[in-house]
Parts: sequence; structure tokens; C-alpha cells
Amino acid sequence: MKNISILGSTGSIGRQTLEVAAANSEKLKVRALAAHKSDELLEQQIKQFEPDIAVLTDKDAAKRLAERYHGKTEILAGEEGLLAAATYEGADTVLGSMVGYAGLRPTLAAIACGKNIALANKETLVAAGS
Repeated sequence: MKNISILGSTGSIGRQTLEVAAANSEKLKVRALAAHKSDELLEQQIKQFEPDIAVLTDKDAAKRLAERYHGKTEILAGEEGLLAAATYEGADTVLGSMVGYAGLRPTLAAIACGKNIALANKETLVAAGS
């Protein structure tokens, strides 16, 4: 069983990854989800996949979600929450599908923790430079 953390779960790549996870639930367990500000979509994903943690980097969106959602998934916010999802001890693989420079720091943190990295965009590589 692969335990995955998806950074950018509400974007196109993140949603497609969740479709694959749903179709292969005996092989893939979603342990952490992270998005920017799509609180309603993230709430739907939480209800379907029941991750241990979910993050919205936009703190206002995270507050809205936390006020509505009363399940077992821990709701985190901001860059600290994003780093928590990237380094979550329950996940062995981190899918990075965040747009632009936003994915660099969490990807580096995941690497430092020994996570398997699945980069789904080139922006993180380009932002990192040499």
C-alpha cells in the first residue's frame, strides 16, 4: 500500500490523481491533501478520501472549512500546514502539482524527510534552478 500526500489536490492534476486513487483504493491511500483556497472542493475530497490532514494555504478559506467540517480530518492552514502535508509521517510519497514557485519549499522539505517525490509539473524544477 502506498500512502500519498497530494499537494494541489483541487487542480486538474490533483483531481486526476484522486480519480486514480479511487480506482486503486487497494493500492493507494490518500493521507494528506493540500490546496490553495478551494474550500468547498477540498471538503468534498475530504469526505470521499478521509485523509488524516487537509490544508488550505489561504487562511480565510481554511477558517471557512474548519467552521463547516466536523470530521476526523485535521484542518491546517497556511504555509505551515502545507509543509506539514509535505512532510507528513503517514505518507511515503508526495505528489507535487502546485502552480509556480509555491511548490518548491514543500518539495524540498519532503525530500529532506526522505519522501518519494512525484513531480507533476516543471515549475518546481525551474524555480529551484541549478
